[in-house]
Amino acid sequence: MVATYGALDYDVNRIVPIGITLQNNNGKTSGSNISVAFQGGHDFAFGALTHGPVVGLTWQHVNIGGFTETGSFTSLRFDDQTRDSLISGLGYKATYDLGRFRPYVQAVWNHEFAADRTVRASLTTIEAPSYEMPAVKLGRDWATATVGTTVNISNAFTGLASFTAQAGQTGVTTYGGRVGLNYKIN
Repeated sequence: MVATYGALDYDVNRIVPIGITLQNNNGKTSGSNISVAFQGGHDFAFGALTHGPVVGLTWQHVNIGGFTETGSFTSLRFDDQTRDSLISGLGYKATYDLGRFRPYVQAVWNHEFAADRTVRASLTTIEAPSYEMPAVKLGRDWATATVGTTVNISNAFTGLASFTAQAGQTGVTTYGGRVGLNYKIN
């Protein structure tokens, strides 16, 4: 289980092409991100091979303050935005103990339960009604695969390296890597 809080700070530079010109619109805002994630499962051990199912749940609440752009006649004012997310994960993992190295693989199918949301904006240079449009619509189902290894460096230190890929979610393709060093206090 892991819980996190993050402070968000954005500098926005939105460029709008109008005819043969490019209109710059600048703004600043801040917000916060609160997340709680849990993953559990069961291990079946067969000699050096350990494998089994995994299940997880991730809840996230992101709040971004409203802001008003400056710069040109195409500047907009955006209202506060809030995104609540609840993602489930169901998959399988396997680890093989090679002594000093422990390579592993995990594949998970994810599902997003949160509803779609909208963004409200207003013109800043003339009196006009605000308008709303859907925020980016992402797919509700996707797969995540991770391969990596841990390495025992000493009795106190363990290293970690992994690669993760996400596929199958409409509008998103993600790749990432992680390198870490853990220290065990006796």
